Amino acid sequence: MSTQIFDVLDWLVDTFSAIEWPADLPVYIVDGPPLTDVSQPMLLYVGWDGNLPAEADSAKAPEDWAFLGNPTSNNRDETIEIPCVLQVRRGDHSLRTRRAEAKMLTGLIVQSLRDANSWQGPPGSAVLWLAISDVVVWQQQSNQGTSLLHHFTIKVRARA
Repeated sequence: MSTQIFDVLDWLVDTFSAIEWPADLPVYIVDGPPLTDVSQPMLLYVGWDGNLPAEADSAKAPEDWAFLGNPTSNNRDETIEIPCVLQVRRGDHSLRTRRAEAKMLTGLIVQSLRDANSWQGPPGSAVLWLAISDVVVWQQQSNQGTSLLHHFTIKVRARA
């Protein structure tokens, strides 16, 4: 069985690492579940849904035949779902500011996906479409400040 999951995960990490983040909002890209030291105020997790690492899916990709009814076709399509979490946190107590920062950073993420939407996998494969879905926002306040977690799923329809 062949899948594009591994190539798409690598492509997303590379694409997000290439974004020119604002100097006052540098985003550290985390490939997979969090590291033990997550002291950076702005983090983008690729391939992690925010659950405990033992309970988290890094990606999933249901497959189906590309041309049902055509016995000579060996092509399969898969819809790859990769969870991501953008974390924005600071020491102040302004959730309005966290939302504004998350909105601006999310705009850069969306633009990078639009700009890089010509990704081609191994020979014979192709990305048919790409979208962000399943958006959830969590806001938190504590004595240390405010944080916002923007959970989203990147869905990639690919031909394997």
